[in-house]
Parts: sequence; C-alpha cells; structure tokens
Amino acid sequence: MNKTYFTLMALFILSLTVTGCAQSSAEPSIGQIQKDLPAVKVSELLSNPDSYKGKMVVLAGVVADACPGDGCYFDLNDGTGTINIDLKESKLQVFPQKKGASVKVYGEFIFKGSKPYVNARKIEL
Repeated sequence: MNKTYFTLMALFILSLTVTGCAQSSAEPSIGQIQKDLPAVKVSELLSNPDSYKGKMVVLAGVVADACPGDGCYFDLNDGTGTINIDLKESKLQVFPQKKGASVKVYGEFIFKGSKPYVNARKIEL
C-alpha cells in the first residue's frame, strides 16, 4: 500500500508541475517589464523627444516593416507616425511574416546618432 500511495503522489505532483509549466509558457508576451507604464503615441515621441529620451514607454500599433533576416528590428506604425523598434539587445524577434500584425511594445526611447528609436524590452503580438 505504501508503494502504491507514493507512486500515486509522485504522479499527482508531476501532473501539477507539467500543468503549471504549460500554463506559464502560453503567455503571449516576450520579455519582462513593468506593465503600468504610460502609453505614448509615436507623434508625441517625435514631437517631444527630450521629454521621453532615456525613459521607458509603451507603444501600440502595427508591424509596418520587419528585418528581412533574423527579426532583429521592426517599424511600428500607430496611425500618428512610424518608429523603429530595435530588438537586438533584448534578443526578441519579429519576423517579416508578422507585417500588419497588431503589436504592443514596452521599451526605452533612445537615439542612435540623431535617429530616434525604441529599444524593446517586451513585445506583445
């Protein structure tokens, strides 16, 4: 009886572990970041870059274009403008097949030279 009891308990615990892992991997988001950041329009970022430079922002729009190779960047268009979303540092990927897909980006607004872009920390497709 003890052997049967322990076998059943082990199977029960294993099933809970597998179920928990399956639920956590179903999360559509990629990356880790605070979710209560202020939502910003692309036009606002581009009109007032000094107000947002170096700050974390949230943008929502569609994938307007994507890196043809390994998905290292994409352009987000929210209807007010388009901005480049860099994925290299965070190792996130959005492939060209996602062009036109709705996307939410959490990231830091920064500049490469004089070009503004968002260094993505998390994306939701």
